Amino acid sequence: MVAFSQARRLAHSTLWAGILLVAQGATGGPLLAAPQVRMASGVGMSTFDPVRATPQTVDYLRPVYDTLVTRLGIDRFEPCLATAWEFSDGNRKLALTLRDGVRFSDGTRFDAEAVKANLERGRRIEGSPWAAVYRNIERVTVAGSGRVELQLVEPNPALLESLANMPGMMVSPKAFQDETALARQPVGTGGWLLDGQRSVHGTQYVFARNKDYWNPAAQRVDTVVIQQMTESAARVNALRSGQLDVAAVPQDQAAALEKLGFRIAAANRVHYLMAVWDAGGSVVKPLADVRVRRAMSLAIDRQAVLKVIFGGRGTAALNFFPEGTAGHDPALDRTPSYDPAKARQLLREAGVDGFAVDAVVQTNNARFAAAVAGELAKVGIKVNLKTMPDTGSFQAAVQHRQSPLGIFAHQTAMPETLYASLLSPSGRYNPFGLKYAELESLAKDAARQPPSEAGRLYGALFGRMIATEAVVFPVVHADIVAAVRRGIDTGPQTFASAGLPDPRNIVVK
Repeated sequence: MVAFSQARRLAHSTLWAGILLVAQGATGGPLLAAPQVRMASGVGMSTFDPVRATPQTVDYLRPVYDTLVTRLGIDRFEPCLATAWEFSDGNRKLALTLRDGVRFSDGTRFDAEAVKANLERGRRIEGSPWAAVYRNIERVTVAGSGRVELQLVEPNPALLESLANMPGMMVSPKAFQDETALARQPVGTGGWLLDGQRSVHGTQYVFARNKDYWNPAAQRVDTVVIQQMTESAARVNALRSGQLDVAAVPQDQAAALEKLGFRIAAANRVHYLMAVWDAGGSVVKPLADVRVRRAMSLAIDRQAVLKVIFGGRGTAALNFFPEGTAGHDPALDRTPSYDPAKARQLLREAGVDGFAVDAVVQTNNARFAAAVAGELAKVGIKVNLKTMPDTGSFQAAVQHRQSPLGIFAHQTAMPETLYASLLSPSGRYNPFGLKYAELESLAKDAARQPPSEAGRLYGALFGRMIATEAVVFPVVHADIVAAVRRGIDTGPQTFASAGLPDPRNIVVK
C-alpha cells in the first residue's frame, strides 16, 4: 500500500498524465525515471499466479515478477534472480547461484528456501499449464541460503527457457497461504507493484514503481499501464488517437501504421506450421506414404503466405532455427521448399489422385489455415477446416484425434522443448501417439550432450523430421509485433513475451 500511495501522490489528474521522477541508479548516480508508458494487449488476463497462468498472459506478469534467468535470444540467457548456473550429471542436475539482498514486495527475503518453496508448489498443483516442467523436477535441494540444486527426472538443457518464463517467476511463500488473493494481488520481486485502486480486472492494470527494487537502473519507466483490448481495431484506434504508446498489432496492419509514423518492433516470433498427425494412415490412408507428405510440403508457397497473411513480417524457411543457433540444419537451407510440379509428380508416384483430410484450427489461426488449405487444393488435396472458438475446445478436439492434419502455431522454443511438444510419444502435438524411434534416440542423445555437440545433433533431428520423415513442416516464422509511438525504445527481440515489450527494456526519450 505504501508504493500505491506514492504512485497516487505523484500522479496527475488523468490516468495518462506523464510523471518525471529522479531515482538513485545502481552505480550511485542519478537515474531519470521517464513518464509512464501506456500499452495494450490483445490477450485476456487470467491470473497473477505464475503456476496457473497461461503462456499467452505473460506480459501482464512481467512488471511484478522477476524470473530466475532472463532470455535475450532463442538460446541466449543472462542472470536475473540467479546470478550463475551450471548443468551436470548429463544435464540431469542444474545448480543455481542466487542473487543476495533481494526481497519480495511484502518484505520476505528471497533465498534458496523461497526458490524451493516455489518449485515444490508447482509440482503439487494439478492442472498447471507448466505441469510438464514441474513434473520433470525430481528433487530440489537447498545448498546454503544462496544456492539451490534441481535434480531432474530426464535431462533437460532447455530448462533455462522455462526458468525465464512463468516457472521461473518467484512468488513470496507467504502469499501461498491465500491463493485466491494471489490471483488478483501478485507478490513478487519485480520493479513495479500492481496498483489495485487504479486497476480494473479485465480492463486495465496499472503498475507503480517499486521504490525498494533491487535494480533501480532497470526502472526507466515510472508507471506501466496495460490495457486489455482483445479487438485489434480498438488497439489501432487507440494508438492513432494518442491514447496508447505501445500496442500489440496484427502483422498485416503494421505497414499502414508505419506510414503513420509508428515504429514496428518485433517482440517475439511464432512458428506457423503444418504437421501430419495421422502419419500412420489410420484415418486418412494416403498420409502414411512419405511421398504424399513431401508433396504436401512442396505444394505450399511459403513466401506468398508470409506476404499475404503476415504482411511479410518474419521469414519463410524450412529451418525452425536460424543459422548460428542449436537445431539449425544447413542441409535444409539447400532443400527446395516450393515446387508444385514436383508435388504433383510425387502424388502420381504414390498412386494418389487427390484426397480429403480434416483439420481443426483455432479462430486466431483461421486465415493462416485457409491460406495453407488453398495451396494444397492446387495439387488436389482438399482440406476440410473446422474452426474452434478457443484454445480449450481446440486442444480437446486435437487430443480426441478429430484432426488428422495439424495447421497451427507454436511459440518460439529451444530444440529440446520444441521436439518434445511436436513429436515425443507424449507430446502435446502428437495426438495419434506415433513413435519415431530414430528421432527419439537423437533427441535423448542430444539432451545429454554439451551445447556444441547438442546443437549438431538437434540439427540432424530437425532435418530428419522435416525432410526425411516429412511429418512436420514449418510454413512461416512470423514476428509478433507491436506498434510503438515516436520517442520510445523497446529494446531487442527477446523471445520472452506474448507481444508487448518487457518494461525493463523500455526507454522513453
